[in-house]
Parts: sequence; structure tokens; C-alpha cells
Amino acid sequence: MSEHQQAIKPEREGAPITPQVWIGSLADYVAGKLVGAWIDANQEPDELLQAIQEVFARSGEPGAEEWAIFDHEGFNPFQLGTNEDVRIISAVAKGITEHGEAFASWAELHDGDLDMLAHFQDAYLGHFASAADFGQQLLDDFEVEEALDREVPEWIRRHIQVDTEGLADDMALSGDVWIEEAPSGGVYVFDTRA
Repeated sequence: MSEHQQAIKPEREGAPITPQVWIGSLADYVAGKLVGAWIDANQEPDELLQAIQEVFARSGEPGAEEWAIFDHEGFNPFQLGTNEDVRIISAVAKGITEHGEAFASWAELHDGDLDMLAHFQDAYLGHFASAADFGQQLLDDFEVEEALDREVPEWIRRHIQVDTEGLADDMALSGDVWIEEAPSGGVYVFDTRA
């Protein structure tokens, strides 16, 4: 991990993120009753469906079989739809549990597309304090400062500075990277070619 990435606390330290959904029976809701439960979303889709069936078992309405997400926690910044597919709920929750908030940003960026979710690890370049810090990381990775120190006379070198924020912005404008604001501060950077 670079010194620029170390400025941001790793997301997996401290309290783990536990994505949850509050699933309610629509038949009961229409009848003026609130029947539902908080469900740990970090489960396989068939396990989520089983938990939803348990909500229906508590329903007082005959034929209750439609459900909706009334609330959710731990998915920020990904926005769950009221009738989100359980496969998406499961995949996003599992990704957040494993990788943290950055995965939720990736999921939101791609509207929960299951194929794109699978490319997170290839695309994720890191969590940086700012776009400028990402640009500085690029300079460090390519040893640009060292090359300038070797190749340019010192009396000229002291006047050369690289606009690291401009470098990161240009990469984003060219489509090489996505730079997303992190809800907890800083930015997440993703490689668009992954």
C-alpha cells in the first residue's frame, strides 16, 4: 500500500459492515398492517428467498406472496430498488461484506449489473485522500520524480512541478479511470479497462 493510500483508514478495520434489508409483505401493507423483518443480506439468493417466505408465514393476509424492500442499511452509496432482484441484493451485500464501501460505489456506478460486479477486484485501484493523491501515486509508480531528478539539472528541476490533480482529472476525462467520491471521505479510483 502506498503512502498516499495509507492516508485513508482501511475500510475493513473496526466495525464490520453488515448490509441488511427490511422486507415487508405488500398484502399486509395494503391491508394497513406492517409485517416484515430485518434480514441479513449477506446470504445466497435462495437463503434470502427463504427468509422472505418466513415473513409471509407471519402474514395475516391470505395469499401473501409479494414483498418489497421498505428500508436498508449498510449499502451506501448503492441505492437498492423497492423490488430489487434477490441476486443483486445478495451479490452487492457479499461484495460490501468482503471489500467494504468501495464495492457499494462500484455497484452504484454500474446500477448493480451482475456481470460488472464480478470485475470489481480487477478494476479497483484504491482509496485515496484526493484525486491529487491518486495522481501523485501515478508519479511514484512510474518514478517520474526520480527520472526528473536524474535527467534535469537541479537549477531547472526546482521549478518543475507536476499538476497531480490535473493528471488525475485528465485520466478521468479521457475515460481511463472513474474517480468516485467516497461517502466516508476521499475518493475511490477504478480502472475503466478492467
